Amino acid sequence: LLESDLGWTGQARTAPRRSQEPGAEKEWAGRRLGKAGGGRCCLTRENPSMFCGMSLARTTDHLLLILLLIEAGKTLGNAHSLCLDLTVKSQSRPGQPWCQVQGSVDTKPFLQYDSASNKVKPLGFLGKEVNDTKAWTEISQTLVEAGKELRMVLPVIKLDENETRGPPTLQVKLCCQREAEQCSGASLHFSLNGRTALLLDTMSITWTVIDPGATGIKEEWENNQELAEYFRTISTGDCSYWLREFLKHWEKMLLPEPTVTHLLVGFLSGESVMGIALNWPASSFPN
Repeated sequence: LLESDLGWTGQARTAPRRSQEPGAEKEWAGRRLGKAGGGRCCLTRENPSMFCGMSLARTTDHLLLILLLIEAGKTLGNAHSLCLDLTVKSQSRPGQPWCQVQGSVDTKPFLQYDSASNKVKPLGFLGKEVNDTKAWTEISQTLVEAGKELRMVLPVIKLDENETRGPPTLQVKLCCQREAEQCSGASLHFSLNGRTALLLDTMSITWTVIDPGATGIKEEWENNQELAEYFRTISTGDCSYWLREFLKHWEKMLLPEPTVTHLLVGFLSGESVMGIALNWPASSFPN
């Protein structure tokens, strides 16, 4: 946010002491503006409060814009997501996993699993923080079961003749989103050999077929209600619950940075007309 964006027109400085007669204005640290200008108003850690002159109209417009941007940032910041990326093969070499999973919260990895070790390992600070919780135990058990269920689907996949020969690799991205303390979205993205093939919105049970070779997966889901309900429950119910539990730890780790409060005041003909206190990260100021 630049000084010019806020309509600042002068350079703050210490003004001489003014008359102390009744009704007179007291001494202030700042130059009364509105007549002269052209300098810059600089906010620093040492001078957290500066008085900067601007017209009433520009003051109002810019402060309203700041408030709108702040509120928009708060709204965006309330949405969180949990995604589980599963890669499943019908066959694998000895010692190699046929199923691998990586989980992430807000795109930050926090767990990984592979069928060779049959263990779910924590990743990053969040993984280490939640790996002894009930939600972690539940998600670990679910990943093992989900991998087996998806492996059963592989035989119904029919690739084009132009596709590389060999058993196909199925990637499934299971995601859920929470906003305003409730599940606001859930989906399954199916990819075949690295290419997106099928999308399923599990909130509305809406399919989008991109690769005809994935039609068999869609038909299997529609004909096998038990399988469809299993993954719908995971994505819209279990996933949202896990995310809620993990966020309790995640948000504790994301403590707000210390801030410095600055007071911006607009002047019209030398009189104060509006003021607002803004908090800025302390790290954004020069030492």
